[in-house]
Amino acid sequence: TTFYVGRNLLNPSHSMIALGHDLVVRLLLWATAWHFFASSPIWGIGWGNFVTDYGVYLHLPPSGGGVFEAHNIYLQLLAETGLVGFVAFFGLMFVALHEAYRQMRSAEGSFEKALAFGCFGAFATVLVHGLIDFLFEISPPFGTVFWVLLALLVVNGQSQGRYFRGTIRR
Repeated sequence: TTFYVGRNLLNPSHSMIALGHDLVVRLLLWATAWHFFASSPIWGIGWGNFVTDYGVYLHLPPSGGGVFEAHNIYLQLLAETGLVGFVAFFGLMFVALHEAYRQMRSAEGSFEKALAFGCFGAFATVLVHGLIDFLFEISPPFGTVFWVLLALLVVNGQSQGRYFRGTIRR
């Protein structure tokens, strides 16, 4: 009980004031991202420009009090890449999830099944966690891991005989 009572001192982010502040900041960033998307719905404002432009839009001082992304993969992609980038990314995610699921069902070895299951879980986690965060821009290692997972999925498909010389075997 001592830790429960002292949680605000040990970690101020557990206080209701901090949680309320975080919610207000997120709602403000989400509204800003939606405004950016609405102002350029086809191509967006450009990859990486949300972080540099939201301060001007919100009339923040140049220091800005920190650098924030939109804290939402869906809104961030819509704002920065418009419908073109959004559809391309989620098309890739759909294909990756579908392929991982197919590999889980058809893999003969336990390693191949486990690898497909891991890729499927990782991609699903990105989509769920994306509701409250955007890790691609602020964390370059995360983007690298994402692309490595896609490559592992392709290699796993090749080991199952799914791909042959650049064409898909059915």
